[in-house]
Amino acid sequence: MLFRLSRAQPFNESTAYTINVLSKLLVTEPPFVESFLLSFFAKSFHRVFLLSYFLATVTASFDLKISQALCFIGSLAALYFYFLFPLSIFAFHRLSLNGSFDLSSDTSTNS
Repeated sequence: MLFRLSRAQPFNESTAYTINVLSKLLVTEPPFVESFLLSFFAKSFHRVFLLSYFLATVTASFDLKISQALCFIGSLAALYFYFLFPLSIFAFHRLSLNGSFDLSSDTSTNS
């Protein structure tokens, strides 16, 4: 590993710019969410997404397999954060509008 690090190519200008942008995004907050638990998950996945891409960019110059694995982790976190997380908020909101989480109360009539 140290041998690979010593032979690593220096960062080019675009890689340095990407690292700079991702490091700034890493300290930003995700959109505000009312529920503490949902807010905790939003912040966690937001940081996992950004941190994995940040580390993937850094490691790309000396180990491509690690970089690809980190990109995959970041993609999973992005899938959750940008697609599944809003759906879970919507479902939570719809359930809370009814006043209970009882799914057995069906308003349809069986004739």
